[in-house]
Amino acid sequence: MSEESRERYSRKNETQQLRAAFDQLDCNRRGQIGAEELRAYFESAGHKAKKTEVEDMIWEVDEDCDGFVNWPEFQAMWQRCREDKAGTEPRGLYNVVLFLLHAKPCPTGGGHQVALEEAMKITYLRVGKEALDAQLAAVFGTADLNSGKTLSLTEFLSCLHLHQLQQIRSRPTMKSKGSGVAGIAAK
Repeated sequence: MSEESRERYSRKNETQQLRAAFDQLDCNRRGQIGAEELRAYFESAGHKAKKTEVEDMIWEVDEDCDGFVNWPEFQAMWQRCREDKAGTEPRGLYNVVLFLLHAKPCPTGGGHQVALEEAMKITYLRVGKEALDAQLAAVFGTADLNSGKTLSLTEFLSCLHLHQLQQIRSRPTMKSKGSGVAGIAAK
């Protein structure tokens, strides 16, 4: 599959998948996601949110400051995070949506889990073949399809958070680039 056709296919299906994820979180069907709805989803997934985690996720995306995430804000959040190569865009709700897009019911009951094989299919469409193994290894700790590894929402969010922190820490700083005030003074 060419890069261009992969991108076209990914974008075509992405809007439908995003809408389904939005609708799943918007359980009261008001066209917006509030803290109570997000908290209810976390509870159903067996995730114990930290004290301000839910409110922070809403706040990071809520551009009109009404305390809710509407469909245009949800789409804008997805696009910003998807295009953010530096890893600096807030990713709380984005990571929850990634889980929703990858998760399947746990065969033993008790919520949903992300299996490596499912994540691979969707990740390939989003990042391509070159970045696939690195993305899977970052989230699952392996790119081996035979590992049988699955993650709960809590494990998934923790892995993605750690990966984002590593990405931010590995970026060159102003000092290491030799620019900025320190770099000018040294010249």
